Amino acid sequence: MVKNKYMGYVFLLMSILANAETVDEKINEDIKKMNEIESKIKYDKTYKDPEGEINVGNDEKANFEFNKDFTISKSAKIYSKEKELPNSLKIVNNANISLEKNKEFVIAPGIEPGIEGYSNLIHMMNNKKIETSENERLIDLRAKNIYFKNSANAIIENKLKEDNIYRTAIELFGEELTVLDNAGTIYGYSLLHGITKLSVINRKTGIIDGYLSLLSHQCSLNLKNEGKIKGERIYTKYMSESTFVNSGTIDVKMIDYNLSEISDEDKGTNFLNDKTGIIKIENMFFTLLNLNFQNFGNIEASGKIEISSSNGKIENNNRIKGNVNISHFDDVDGKLLVNLQNGVLEGDLKLEKEGFNETIVTIKSMSNVTGNLISEGNNDTLRLIGSGEVKSKDKFKDFEKIHLQNSDWTFSDEEYKVNNEILVEASKLSIKKGDLKTKKFTNNERSTINILKDSNIEVEDKFVNKGLISFLNSKDNTSNLSIKGNYVGENSKLLMRTYIDKNESDILKLDGSASGSTGVEISNPNSTLNKRMKNKLKLIETKSSTKDAFTLLNSEYGIYRYGLNLEGNDWYLSQKYNKLVLGVIANSIYKAKNEFNLKYSDHNGNDRFWSKSSTIFSKNTFTNNNGYNLNLSSNTTNIFVGYDIGKKDQYKYGVFGNIGFEKISKGETGVFGLGLYGTWNNKHFYADSWLNYMYSQNRINTDDVFSYGLHTFKSSIEVGTKGDMYIGKNRLVCNLYEQLIFSYVSNPNIEDVNNLNNVNIKSRLGTNLTLFTHFKNINPYIEFNWSYDTRLVGVRVEKEEYLYNNNKNTFELKWGLREINVNDRLSMWANMVHRFNEAGYRANGVEAGMVYKMI
Repeated sequence: MVKNKYMGYVFLLMSILANAETVDEKINEDIKKMNEIESKIKYDKTYKDPEGEINVGNDEKANFEFNKDFTISKSAKIYSKEKELPNSLKIVNNANISLEKNKEFVIAPGIEPGIEGYSNLIHMMNNKKIETSENERLIDLRAKNIYFKNSANAIIENKLKEDNIYRTAIELFGEELTVLDNAGTIYGYSLLHGITKLSVINRKTGIIDGYLSLLSHQCSLNLKNEGKIKGERIYTKYMSESTFVNSGTIDVKMIDYNLSEISDEDKGTNFLNDKTGIIKIENMFFTLLNLNFQNFGNIEASGKIEISSSNGKIENNNRIKGNVNISHFDDVDGKLLVNLQNGVLEGDLKLEKEGFNETIVTIKSMSNVTGNLISEGNNDTLRLIGSGEVKSKDKFKDFEKIHLQNSDWTFSDEEYKVNNEILVEASKLSIKKGDLKTKKFTNNERSTINILKDSNIEVEDKFVNKGLISFLNSKDNTSNLSIKGNYVGENSKLLMRTYIDKNESDILKLDGSASGSTGVEISNPNSTLNKRMKNKLKLIETKSSTKDAFTLLNSEYGIYRYGLNLEGNDWYLSQKYNKLVLGVIANSIYKAKNEFNLKYSDHNGNDRFWSKSSTIFSKNTFTNNNGYNLNLSSNTTNIFVGYDIGKKDQYKYGVFGNIGFEKISKGETGVFGLGLYGTWNNKHFYADSWLNYMYSQNRINTDDVFSYGLHTFKSSIEVGTKGDMYIGKNRLVCNLYEQLIFSYVSNPNIEDVNNLNNVNIKSRLGTNLTLFTHFKNINPYIEFNWSYDTRLVGVRVEKEEYLYNNNKNTFELKWGLREINVNDRLSMWANMVHRFNEAGYRANGVEAGMVYKMI
């Protein structure tokens, strides 16, 4: 029947243009064409209120005008003899005309089979009333082209109705073009034929009451209703192409819309119920290959709406009340789109399409269909956009495929069966104590399956996860997802909650094999991942699993490192201390004790304002007694700024502040401190002391970033002797000194981690030499120091101790320049720093300072 199956898809593109405006244009073009044909006719005879019967002969063109009321009591008012073929007929009726029984208004004889009536045009305009109460047929017009206009307030009425059957009020048969333009009232059976084209418009004042039959014999049909069509039925058949637009009111028992049974091709049907359109029916039937059905108004069916179609689109954008059944049209391959997302269907939707025909139903909320969506076909897809919650297994019944697309839907409490596939695409699918059964389940990229309560998924083929499965939105402490069937991960993700302190977790249970690649991310409710695990924790159960089916994405929390291990066929979460993090913590304690310290030489100038800054790059060792060794590199910057408040003879005292910054692998530190200092000196000896409080804020950059603070209190006393001698023109100045630094560093506020030694006394024995030359600003400087700590730096975790730079002796070398005079007030100094010990600690950096003479 169909020459080309792709004609349906071409029709879909063309149907976008099928709206009220284009229908008006098409009908107006047909009316214009009729008037143009009529205007070119030169009538042989013109009659005005003729008496008796008038014969229109062979090839004759006659023009009639009726202004006086009359009754047709003889056989016909206008007739042609047998074998006569009149050319054209024009009738303008301004009178009341009544027909008696078995009488006719116009008789046109048949000449040959398939050819009858006028050879050119019948052009008739009724401005008054034509009626009968006992005639089978009131008006019967047959010609090559027919134009019938029933003006506003004009009436065509056949009052005869036997056995509740309407008799013919008007019958038009045009071989080339038939046009009905009604603005008045037509009562009875209206039968219109078109061999090439049929156009009907019922204007806003128009009423068609009774039975409307439109027979388009393999031709196109254009129908526009702006007024009222009521009564028994609207029936169409045989058309190969049609457009039906309703912006008025249709109140009939039945609309029956049918395809041509003998057409070689179906160019498609456009049915549009506009936003002002109202259709009230008992039943509505569409039997069409290609259909574009659009409803923007209201349709109410007390019985049912049945649509048989293979291609096209059914679209509800407002309200349809009644049950809708959709079946296939013939064994033709095609696709039918049923778009319900922008309206409300108050009833059930049943799909009965079979064979190759694919039907895609789209909704965006539960309110789009108040009844159930039922599939009895074998290729039906339910497309879910928008959002909603399904609580009844009968709501979506027996679909071949459910496709979630850019949507958020929840399936709750029931068992839901999908015959072939569930596809989640760029969407959220939540399962709340529900069971989903299908052949294949695919969770695509950018999609999430939320487990809200214990739920089950059963697949005959496989469950393919390319997106995310999340347990985070469940209101229960833990939830289980059971998947019966084989699981395949394709760079997917599993988000689970674990309660380390309770040894509880969400569980994925796979009653089948597990393969592919899925990353597991464990969440941290109530910071339980920062707690010590008592036993390993089962996360995933399988019947069999490849060794790389699951990997842990976020392994670091607090001081712990987690692992996901396959044991037998199940996957377990394990925990151990993250020794790198422990090393970072130990580093922050070490630097608080050993960096950010002052010496007498840092502020011994004659000027009141002074500063010192340093940047040290160090390589550190983190070890324990079990042979563990970790190298850590750090970068420390500190800045001191001081001011001599009081200065008299051999004494001075002042205040200072310091800030510092520390960077290390996975860690960073910020330091702020305040202090006091006091100095006594004479020509050969000096004594210097200071007090300092310092707070350091430390940040650990693991998967779960956390911070802790350290409080540090330090005090120092330093004594030394100094002397100088001349070597030629150069003066050599030498200092010998001993410094004791007491330090207290608080414990980090981290569970299970303690400072191994809070208190320490550091002894620094050293000497420095400065050679003042006769060259401007060239005053070489060198310094040697030996430091000894009474306590080592480290951390204690449970019963195990870890040491940082495990040696009490540290050696230091500095070399540089002193008293670089920038101008009369500003003097600077700079030197390189080198430190080392026998445990592998190495540090290199630079120090610089300045003194400024105040006015």
